[in-house]
Amino acid sequence: MTLSSKKVLFLESYSAAVYGAQKSMLSLAHGLQHKMNMDVVISTSREGKLSKRCKELDLECHIYPIPSKAMRSRKDLSIIEKFYLPILVFFAWFKNVSLLQSMRESDSICVNDIRSFLYYLPFLYINKKKVIWYVRINDRIKFITGLAARLSYKILLISSDCKGSFTEQELSKYRGKFEVLHTGFEFHTTQNEISKTHSNNDTVFITVGSICRRKNTLAVIEAFNRIELKDKFLYVLGSPTSQEDEKYLEEVEAFVEKACITSQVCFISSTPFVDQYLAFSDYFLFASHKEGLPRVLIEALLNNCYVISSRVDGVTDIIKNDNLGLYTNSRAIEPNFKNEFDELIKKALVHEEKSDSRCFVKESFSYNAFLDGFYSFLK
Repeated sequence: MTLSSKKVLFLESYSAAVYGAQKSMLSLAHGLQHKMNMDVVISTSREGKLSKRCKELDLECHIYPIPSKAMRSRKDLSIIEKFYLPILVFFAWFKNVSLLQSMRESDSICVNDIRSFLYYLPFLYINKKKVIWYVRINDRIKFITGLAARLSYKILLISSDCKGSFTEQELSKYRGKFEVLHTGFEFHTTQNEISKTHSNNDTVFITVGSICRRKNTLAVIEAFNRIELKDKFLYVLGSPTSQEDEKYLEEVEAFVEKACITSQVCFISSTPFVDQYLAFSDYFLFASHKEGLPRVLIEALLNNCYVISSRVDGVTDIIKNDNLGLYTNSRAIEPNFKNEFDELIKKALVHEEKSDSRCFVKESFSYNAFLDGFYSFLK
């Protein structure tokens, strides 16, 4: 089979965000289609930011709807809702039977999030010899993780830490399926097409990502509030993607107002100019609870930001030395994280020797290597 004849279907149930895993998937899909002449289709659960971005990138996008209640976290469901959940998913299978034809026409099916194994289970089972599972986060889901590993002919891990999603028995049983494939980046020259909100004298901090409890946005802003600098400014790039996250944003905004730092914090809910904001900034603050390979940290380094991060999966693959950034020994959920994070920010402010992080990213996270690596795993 020639390169140009390959057709790849990407499955992604999330529809309201284009950060992190979704952004990496779109970058990969765009490169496969426009640089390697493959036929690429993106599937998602509803119209939203993801489908809109597909159109902007000239990527074909299909909608295979999933009921909103079925997509909520189980911990947020009532007992009655948990009872009806299997029924909702069962009927969604019938509603999305047309997906089967799209899978049959595809040479490979790349599953971008583990929930898709549940939402589209019978279709994936029928086409299991084509399934590539790209594990983007170290998150084990009871029953589904083992099933997904069994159904996949190849399991790509975005970082070596993602092996923590699997039991020792699974790692041994499916050892021939596992490979690590880091996200790769295209390197564009940043052009300042936006007006800055901060003043020239400010030390500028930034954080990027969906505003939610997992990303721990409030902890970043609380840490910023404790920084003992007169001239400081924080950009918060991101937006909530669910009703639960909307409530969390209200908590974040309430803290900003109570702390009297509204003039020092700028919320940017949606922007195509993330790189430009990063280029404005001196320090990137990241306090996430859980990641696979934090893409935003790589983007920050690409724009020569100095990184201060929580200890999350994948961070050791990125922050190789103190001249690129610092990360805590504790995870964000641990009691001593707050003090440790504060101390690292203080250390960063006086750290004089910094690496050319853009050069490091170019060497370590090549976009062409990303595309070639993924292609080598296609059947």
